[in-house]
Amino acid sequence: MGVDRNKASDARRRGVGTLFLGGSLIMVVWGQTALKPALQGLEFILYWAVCMCLTFLALMTALLDLWIVRRRGREQKKKLVRDTLLDIQMDKERDNGKDGDGGSAARAPLPVRRSNGTDEHGKRTCR
Repeated sequence: MGVDRNKASDARRRGVGTLFLGGSLIMVVWGQTALKPALQGLEFILYWAVCMCLTFLALMTALLDLWIVRRRGREQKKKLVRDTLLDIQMDKERDNGKDGDGGSAARAPLPVRRSNGTDEHGKRTCR
């Protein structure tokens, strides 16, 4: 259900952004062609201020969409890592139960690698 709601809100947000951008594009074309001789003084300033506001709203809508899509991607990545780790843990627990001796078989510990490329003793693990 969450995916459908996300799609609907994405479509609505992108539709609003398209309307803002389309409105500013139409205003630019009209302002530079048909309305150019008629726009003078305060009308000129107001017309282009409205056009600028529509352009700004289109930009803000696009940035909001970018932020939402990136946040959703981060959440999905975290969920994927969490689910993968849970699957690995469940597989490990299931395999420990198959050892016959209650999972007491000696296994070599996996080396710990840090993000700076060293192990737990400070030695480089990757080149």
